[in-house]
Amino acid sequence: MHGEKVRICTPEDLIIHKIVSDRIRDREDIRGVIHSVGSRLDRNYLDPIIKNLAKILARPELIKFYRSCFHQG
Repeated sequence: MHGEKVRICTPEDLIIHKIVSDRIRDREDIRGVIHSVGSRLDRNYLDPIIKNLAKILARPELIKFYRSCFHQG
């Protein structure tokens, strides 16, 4: 930006950051990122992290929510 390098968050890392939140806005953001990025999302990277977070936090609903985001019409 203006000749300077700027670090940005990847879509995958944004999802990881927001998925632990129960805020409606964060859930909407996750759905929007998944809808926007679609098949370009690196699920080989993301899926195991989401599964591990759900297990570590004892929150299996995170996996259910995450998977539901890919099956919206």
